[in-house]
Amino acid sequence: DIEALNEDHLGRGVESASKLSLECTHAIERTLKQRAMSVNLHPEIEQVCRFHLHTLCTSHVQPGAELECLQDHYRDIDKECQAIVDKYTIIEARNPQLHPVIIGACTNLIERRCGQESEVEDGSGVMECLIRHKIEHPQGTQGSMNNKCRTVLEHWQILSLEDWRFSFGFKHSCKDDIRKYCFNPRPKKKLEVVGCLVAIISKDTMMEEKQRVKKACRDEIKFELLQKHSSIKLDPVLAEACNTELAMLCTKKDQAEDGGLECLKNMKPNDLSVKCRTELFQEEKEEAIDNQVDFALMRGCKREIKEHCDEEDPQNIIKCLTDFSDESNFAGKCRDIIQKRISQRMQDYRLNPILEKACRKDITKLCGDIIIEYKDERSFLEGKVVSCLKQKAIQNQELLTDACRTEIVSSLRDSSHLVEADPALERTCPVSIARCRTSQDMDSRVKISECLREMFKEQRLQDNDECRIQVALIVETVQMDIQLDPILHTACAVDLVKFCRNREHKNGGLFACLAEINQHHTFSLEPECNSLMSKRMEMLTLAVQVAPLGSAQDIYHGVVDSPTLLIILILFFGAVFGFGLCFGRFSKKLHSEEKNR
Repeated sequence: DIEALNEDHLGRGVESASKLSLECTHAIERTLKQRAMSVNLHPEIEQVCRFHLHTLCTSHVQPGAELECLQDHYRDIDKECQAIVDKYTIIEARNPQLHPVIIGACTNLIERRCGQESEVEDGSGVMECLIRHKIEHPQGTQGSMNNKCRTVLEHWQILSLEDWRFSFGFKHSCKDDIRKYCFNPRPKKKLEVVGCLVAIISKDTMMEEKQRVKKACRDEIKFELLQKHSSIKLDPVLAEACNTELAMLCTKKDQAEDGGLECLKNMKPNDLSVKCRTELFQEEKEEAIDNQVDFALMRGCKREIKEHCDEEDPQNIIKCLTDFSDESNFAGKCRDIIQKRISQRMQDYRLNPILEKACRKDITKLCGDIIIEYKDERSFLEGKVVSCLKQKAIQNQELLTDACRTEIVSSLRDSSHLVEADPALERTCPVSIARCRTSQDMDSRVKISECLREMFKEQRLQDNDECRIQVALIVETVQMDIQLDPILHTACAVDLVKFCRNREHKNGGLFACLAEINQHHTFSLEPECNSLMSKRMEMLTLAVQVAPLGSAQDIYHGVVDSPTLLIILILFFGAVFGFGLCFGRFSKKLHSEEKNR
């Protein structure tokens, strides 16, 4: 019996092996080599890995199956066998035509979609072509690969994580940078190498220094990160850290496409363990630095990106998409993804690289106590720094540098209709928010925000005093920018054009203009705008009592108490008027503009 003899020969010990004659031993070796050749196994692999082939891979008899079996058990085989598996895996990585399993499963797709790459002599672009096709064509959609090809390709992607040399394009483009920057100790696993290079790229980007990592390598890193973010199976560290959360919080449907990545991102930070939250945060930081590695965004907004943001800087794609998200032909799925990403960025300023860069000095100066309290990298800030900057801007916009003030207003504008983008509000007003969600006609996030304003005005908020303070801050943000109050901005669109077209948009100039007209006896706003402005001034009156911030009090007293103090309001909102401008000259200007129309 050849298998029984082979078992003795392979290593039940020297004593057992010595029982076989030399002639019998040679015959067994010839048989094994012939078998290896019949299944496309290189004799060198058969010779070095014979024991493991017999103990782990006896049922793998199809061409290429035995090497694939050794690759599957890569961590279980000895170092000598690992070395020979490395050697032939690197060869396969360069040219998939030498990988019989991939060729057998994906031949038709290679011919249809990767013909140009396969015609190149070494076939080095075929593997990347197949992986890109897999990423761009979800299972079950038109043009998607068959299940067999998808399974084989995913197996290869998982295997390539074991050694950075198993990805030919990455190895070829990044080997010099890896040798130069990744040592002591020099990592072997691909994600460790990618992490090393990403850290260097991120630092150079944030410090606005010349990129040390070559462009060709940066392009390959982007491709590797896109793969990693496409499925949790390709991020084993995150998968292990969040194993419990995936099992308890994410359904099979949630895990069908990406293994549960988006499901985890949708969870509240407090619902995740520290270990899971830390690893997930790193994933989100990578996507924030380069939006093009955000798998869900690139797939869900493919048409919108191509149409509106194709040449946008990778950091600005989400911002660019946000600017077009109200258009009628904008896909609802893409809009949902953008709103999720905006909410994530408001949770932690480190997920908003543009804001972090613009406000670096302001954060240190004005919110340094928060940074000291949460100096541990694993700490999740839960919106505390963004909230600090917002409060400082409401208190006195001059406290912030111009760049920071612009970015904080922009971020608040993008998130003004998203309750979930305000962690402090969600944390302090859960009952009131729940009541608004269940109220009639609460079919949009904007209406929920308006519901909270109305409850605040009527003193019907059902949470504690901290909730009243948070809603008061929302009311007061209108002084920074009228677009932070979407309903007011929409209702007063005509009046803004009619009366305020020459007023400065920033620093609350448009709201100040409407406030002036609202108090004016000669001119009047459109009925809807007039009614809403009266409500907003009433809310502002109450807000400055609940959250007494100096600048809001200036607005209130300047507009409501005495029309002669309008100059205080105008100065506060940054509209440049001469100190000698009097109320009569302002009225005359309005009369003149109205007559010219």
